[in-house]
Amino acid sequence: MAPRRKLTISAPSCSPRSSVDAPHQPIIDSILKELKICTRRLHTALASQEIELRILERLYYKGNHQHRTALFMRRVADVRRFGRRLEELRLHAMMDTVRLSFWGEESQRNSKVLKGPWTYVPDAKTVELVQRRLVDYRAFVDAMHHHSSKAYNHLNLDLQTGAFLQFILALTAVVSRMAFLLTEIRPALDQGWNACQRLLQVLDPGKVLPLLSISTRNGSTSGIDGVMQPMPSAASTPPDIDMEEDIGSSIQVSGVGLSKSLTARTQVVVDSMPAESGATLDFMFANSEVISSSTSIVRTKVTRTAHERPNGSSSVPTKHKTEKSKTINEVPKKKKKKRTDEIDDIFGF
Repeated sequence: MAPRRKLTISAPSCSPRSSVDAPHQPIIDSILKELKICTRRLHTALASQEIELRILERLYYKGNHQHRTALFMRRVADVRRFGRRLEELRLHAMMDTVRLSFWGEESQRNSKVLKGPWTYVPDAKTVELVQRRLVDYRAFVDAMHHHSSKAYNHLNLDLQTGAFLQFILALTAVVSRMAFLLTEIRPALDQGWNACQRLLQVLDPGKVLPLLSISTRNGSTSGIDGVMQPMPSAASTPPDIDMEEDIGSSIQVSGVGLSKSLTARTQVVVDSMPAESGATLDFMFANSEVISSSTSIVRTKVTRTAHERPNGSSSVPTKHKTEKSKTINEVPKKKKKKRTDEIDDIFGF
């Protein structure tokens, strides 16, 4: 069997507190509080994870001889393998290494020293190494959560068969609990990574710049420049005005547009004129400006004469409409695809 690969983090070389500028010391105080919360969250979640792993070990050894070739047992074996590896990582111990380095070597022997102010600062190389390990651990936790979800889904399918119900139900409960605890470990790792990032900005800002340049190079530029669009200038061409729309105000129209739109002879009957005259105005629009400045309400009635059809029939042909409607109705509707289950997609059923 190949030896287990493991990267150990050496003890950091600490510098006195006086090496840090006075304006940066309150920032380190807030970083220490964040590291303390992160360590407690990891310790609590990993302790519960260890208990669930012990239960899973007993269930695995109990049913491995009988269900060795079953597919659900292979899924459980994957979860067991990831759980044992997560236990060996000792994530909370790694975060304690960074946190306790602010009190020197004496903090390893006497825990009461932690109640006093911090007196040392770890080197930037150790903090950077811890930050890189946290990135790897986050990827490991994501992979373990993926395998745990697959095992949980497969165990749920086996529950429907009713075979070995008690055994499979116990495995389902343990795997579900382990997958839930991973959702608590993942945010704690993110919190620890953010604390190391802030600490690097105080200790050695030069080591943070490559990370920032990578993030800006791979991602798209965000900000106001990418969202704002130039406003249209006042000299831009105005929109076309519909002459048939009554906008309730005088309109000034160019002569070119007027000659195109009003070229036919039009009869206008004015109702506001006296009944004695009853005259109809028959005229042609010749001017390029139309100004309506009357104070009384004028209702106009426009009559247009239709051209005679060559065949002499006054009925409107509707043959093309009926054919179009028939062809639309005769087109067969496509059958909707049946929605596939996510579990079937995973296992290829």
